[in-house]
Amino acid sequence: MRTEELDYSMSLPKFFHQKLIYNISWEDYDLDIKLLGMDSNSRLLTIASAGDHLLNYLSTDVSYIHGVDINPAQIALVELKLMLLKHMNYEVWWELFGEGSSAKKLEYIDHLKPYLSYSSYAYWKKNGHFFSVDGPGFYRYGSSGYLSRIILKSIQISKLDTQIFALIEEDNDANKEALFTDFWKQLSRHWVFKLWLHPWLQYLGGIPASQQQRNTTLVKLLRNAFHHIFVKSDFETNPFWNLYLYGKYQAPYIPWHLSEDGFNTIKERINRLSISHHSMLESGRSDEQYTHINLLDHQDWYKGIDDIRLQQTWDWLNKSDSIKTIMFRSIHPEIPWISLIDQGKFSLSRYSLADLTKDRVATYTSTYVLHTKQ
Repeated sequence: MRTEELDYSMSLPKFFHQKLIYNISWEDYDLDIKLLGMDSNSRLLTIASAGDHLLNYLSTDVSYIHGVDINPAQIALVELKLMLLKHMNYEVWWELFGEGSSAKKLEYIDHLKPYLSYSSYAYWKKNGHFFSVDGPGFYRYGSSGYLSRIILKSIQISKLDTQIFALIEEDNDANKEALFTDFWKQLSRHWVFKLWLHPWLQYLGGIPASQQQRNTTLVKLLRNAFHHIFVKSDFETNPFWNLYLYGKYQAPYIPWHLSEDGFNTIKERINRLSISHHSMLESGRSDEQYTHINLLDHQDWYKGIDDIRLQQTWDWLNKSDSIKTIMFRSIHPEIPWISLIDQGKFSLSRYSLADLTKDRVATYTSTYVLHTKQ
């Protein structure tokens, strides 16, 4: 086992090691595409997560994408998606990852056995019930799926579900603001809200100890996120939050990679994409000449500026001759490790949530984009 990998996994309690955490990529990939500015010469390295962002990046003419993850369960999920895209049809794709359930799930998994790695095939033989038609569906599994169940149940208990649907259906901005103010006042004072602040619920959402905030800060973050989602943006057309409310995607408001056109385009370009069970730093030290790096919230998982791995990561990024653009998000309004970035080499742009009005995920306080100076 890699020492670095073991250290990195300590960001979450041992219970979560090798468990599926993210059943979707919790990044607005349409926004990422605009911020990254990739073209036919671009070679991207990023975290694999659930793979949806990797697939959506193929809507551009990007030359090559490599996704890495130290969690084998995330690699198993992305590998299943890639092999399904290569060897099966759109109807199966939509069944499993649009509806999130299929009566033929085990038949599909066995059909893909020759193409899956041994570890990924074993994972899905064990966890095929995630797609059962008589269960809650794929998007209610993984720790983020369990979190959605707990949050929805707690909203029902607090009897605020009717107010949420009223917010979704309201078109008038002033009325939305008033509805939201009343909704938030009731929710934040209810006992179930304290459950949301518990560290173990944050772990379910893939938020490690290094990202967890004091309760007062977390309450503010949650309020800003909910206000952005329910008031500033159109919830009905938002495939990310819509999914967790209903447990499956709601056509026609679906991500590009789940559309038939997206499926066919990805199928043609699938060989431009690869994945591996490695850390970002290990991959960065390879001989591959990447032009673009998307760290997602990878940096927040480290302990802080004194963490040797964080220092080594920026040492690699600062010294690379091929890297032209770097993007990452953070829970911090201002990143504590900014001194590690060579601002003689990179021009740095910081965007707050308020700046990114089209961010449909809206759970990160800041987004950074770095470009090499000419």
